[in-house]
Amino acid sequence: MKNFLASIAFVLIAFNADPAAAINIAGINFDENAFADELVSYTGSFNTWSGQLEEALTDKNAASFAYSWSPGSFVQLQFTDNKVVNGDGDDLALFELNVPDSFAIYLTPDGKSITGKTVYTGLKIDGRSLNIATFDLSDFGLNPGEMITELYISTELNTLTTAPSLSLVGAINSSSIPEPEMPSLFGLLLLILVFSHHRKQNKLYQALQNH
Repeated sequence: MKNFLASIAFVLIAFNADPAAAINIAGINFDENAFADELVSYTGSFNTWSGQLEEALTDKNAASFAYSWSPGSFVQLQFTDNKVVNGDGDDLALFELNVPDSFAIYLTPDGKSITGKTVYTGLKIDGRSLNIATFDLSDFGLNPGEMITELYISTELNTLTTAPSLSLVGAINSSSIPEPEMPSLFGLLLLILVFSHHRKQNKLYQALQNH
């Protein structure tokens, strides 16, 4: 019973944990959960510096990256524990490594695309230049306060000799998706405790009856 209660207590503490601890990259503060964390789909053949494609694009590690030489290549990324908010200034940041390149972003497959050219941040990651391009969701026609949870990024060749090396995609303006409310969890815990107590009482009653 003590182990069971300890497990429940751990779950409650986990739900109370702060998901918004700051991560600073190139002078921009991101919530810890502000980065795209799921690869929904992709087109083309990709090379990665380490690991699988999804890991390279969602591991919060600026040193890992992916690139493609395939015509028409793109990735569809999703934010599962937060949303990108159309707030003040730029709302979204793309990081890449090596030579500065350009990325075209779509919010829907057939929607408006906006191309942003990356610029050098002044930082080196494992000897490679870390570059950044930022985007304002207002330029896609979104109203202030509107949010998105996924986007499409074109990774086509910019020139005959370079391909964009996508590393991270982060929400500058981010809103966490709420966790289940604590009252509901406490209510669940109470029901479990009552049920457990009731079972023990029944077992004790049956034992007395057998004697």
